[in-house]
Amino acid sequence: MSVIQTNPLSTWKTAATATELHDDFPQWIETAFSHLDHHCSQVGFPPLNAEDLEQDPTASDLAKHICQHAKAMLSKTLNLACSEWWSKFNQTLIAPLKQQIKEAETEAKALKEEITQLGTQKADQRRTKVTVRLATLKADIKTWKATIKAITEKGNAIRKAIEAWKCPDSETWEPWLATQPIYDQISSLDDRRTPPQPIAEFIAQESTYTPDLNDGVRVNIAPLQRSGLLANDVLAAKDVNKAIGDRAEWRADERRWCREGKLPQPGWWKIDTKVDIL
Repeated sequence: MSVIQTNPLSTWKTAATATELHDDFPQWIETAFSHLDHHCSQVGFPPLNAEDLEQDPTASDLAKHICQHAKAMLSKTLNLACSEWWSKFNQTLIAPLKQQIKEAETEAKALKEEITQLGTQKADQRRTKVTVRLATLKADIKTWKATIKAITEKGNAIRKAIEAWKCPDSETWEPWLATQPIYDQISSLDDRRTPPQPIAEFIAQESTYTPDLNDGVRVNIAPLQRSGLLANDVLAAKDVNKAIGDRAEWRADERRWCREGKLPQPGWWKIDTKVDIL
């Protein structure tokens, strides 16, 4: 993000301003790039095949693997960021015109049907009025379509410039990336504990019994039943391991959603609540 903030972002914003399409156009672009980490999380990279590994990968192993896909990841990330600002661009500048065209075409269709019903009475005042209105609608529709085309072309020019941007430095980040921890804070059990470091430590963390009400009874009692701590089995034997596996998948999904900015924090993290005593 810091690399983009240094130069290309200001260039893109200047180009957006020059289009004179909307005062907020540059801000839409800046906002889309303010959380570039969310887009990077969505892109990810092809995972290593565990069956091909003799031992757990280290940060160096992952850094080498990630940097092999640096170009593709950058391209996909820029595409996602552009899709974000384009959504606002479309909603504000294009969608209203399309709605006007839709309404005008509906009215024009009704007017054509009315003309057919009026027959060929040339002196009929209503027919004259309808004909004039129909001609006006056709002219408006043509103008609105031309406007949409012009707006889209200007917007696409900015988008193509952004998506064509290259960052050669990203292909040299392997030594730096190799020194970074494998797991981020979202990987921790809560927002206070230090995240696990090696993969074995993460597996040990995820294997601990940490019930969460959001998981439901089935998932929370499965580890207890597998350990023989229940007086009687509650779940079918075949469902115990599946329930434990479900929890792992659910937590992986929630962590991914947090990294993508879709959730503020994992659901099993405690939410601080402060009560003021008057």
